[in-house]
Amino acid sequence: MIILSSLANTYARKGEREEVLKIRDEFIQLQKEKYISPFYFAMVDASLGNYNPAVDSLYKAYYEHFGILVYLKASPFFKTLQSELRFIELLRKIGLEE
Repeated sequence: MIILSSLANTYARKGEREEVLKIRDEFIQLQKEKYISPFYFAMVDASLGNYNPAVDSLYKAYYEHFGILVYLKASPFFKTLQSELRFIELLRKIGLEE
């Protein structure tokens, strides 16, 4: 999932929104067959500029104790969220902000 999420981010930076939406739709379909962490949906939503759904998904990943969140502050995928108050609060909850 990390590869597809990263690809979505690349498409978004190139302005290929339709390709990003296709990847999001693929996640939705795959989720019917297997577990997909909300973290990956957050990556895709953040790349689309859908900040509230991205942060919502990050909180879901937090409550599921998704380990990759310890790298959240350093992740380039979430740079656009760094001024969002709920994102800052999530960083505090994880222990990444003072």
